[in-house]
Amino acid sequence: MAKANYRVRLRGRNFLLSGGETPARYKFHVNVFVCADGLDSAREAAIRALGDDEDLVGATCNSADDPPLVFTLEVQAIPPELAPPPKRSAFELAPDDGTEPEPGLPEEPVARP
Repeated sequence: MAKANYRVRLRGRNFLLSGGETPARYKFHVNVFVCADGLDSAREAAIRALGDDEDLVGATCNSADDPPLVFTLEVQAIPPELAPPPKRSAFELAPDDGTEPEPGLPEEPVARP
């Protein structure tokens, strides 16, 4: 199968992020653009890219018993002429109070160093 360009919409929950005096819990949406062999490979590559994001990983301070979670909301093939180089959009951050229902079962948690 030939590789294609994909936009993968991810939703993060339970991210304890530092940045002020006291870490705060956030949720976010982000689009990750990848080149992959298919939908499953695109989803896996997008989650891996998020786990490789040094700024996100460096700011995340969850304990091992309270990990951040990542959900795949959408995987969409995009035409090559519209595809940006592999990267991600800006994070759409919002405070996470834990009351919003989950969109489904969580995918693999984002890797921590």
